[in-house]
Amino acid sequence: TGASRGIGRAIACHLAARGSHVILHARNKADLALVRSQIEEAGGGCTVQTVDARNEESINNSLVELDRQVDILVNNAGIYKT
Repeated sequence: TGASRGIGRAIACHLAARGSHVILHARNKADLALVRSQIEEAGGGCTVQTVDARNEESINNSLVELDRQVDILVNNAGIYKT
């Protein structure tokens, strides 16, 4: 989660560079597309899912689509209220 920016993006790129197929979760499609491009240009593999971690239905829908065994789970999405 939170794979489109900052720490989440860095973790996803790091894992992909070391041979993991990563599943990128975040809200922003354009930002996810940039991360996907970066990973694929470096020879890595990834799947993109647009998910809003603030919305339970969005999370549940993403889990239904998940058809891979998960070896590493990084819960990185941060939510703050102002």
